[in-house]
Amino acid sequence: MNWKEVLDSPMNNGAYSLSWEEYIRITASVEGYLADGDVLPTFAYDEKYVLEPVLVGFVFIPHPLVALGEGEMDIMEIQPMFFDHTNVLLFEDFINYVYQFEEPDTWETDTELLLYHNRAAIFDEKLQEDAQEFGVMEVITAARRGQYNGHTSWVVHPDEC
Repeated sequence: MNWKEVLDSPMNNGAYSLSWEEYIRITASVEGYLADGDVLPTFAYDEKYVLEPVLVGFVFIPHPLVALGEGEMDIMEIQPMFFDHTNVLLFEDFINYVYQFEEPDTWETDTELLLYHNRAAIFDEKLQEDAQEFGVMEVITAARRGQYNGHTSWVVHPDEC
């Protein structure tokens, strides 16, 4: 199943029947962002835990303009929002290992932890295009090695903020 199909699929969140995308956009609007930001997939790979890259979550990149009140607009610092997909549980052993050295509530999501510890990459438009040409495995491996400018710095350790 590709990530866009997952984004359109229901979350199975209790009594509500929201798609992942609806849930992400509603959460963003509750946090004060415009809901029309970009939703991007996050793929993780570590040969110790999985044989091929898997979708582990999504990131919401808010547009830099946010309504503050009647007719007022202000540019704010872009703070991505991260969301875990159930596949993140495939990395549970690694996540538990990291939390032997960090406080259990260091990260809001496990996807952020995987990104920071170089087990994942956010597939923006460039990585998506290259994945179609070269394959997801090649692209995520290259992103993890730092071959894509900026893809190693999507997330900052909360203690460094």
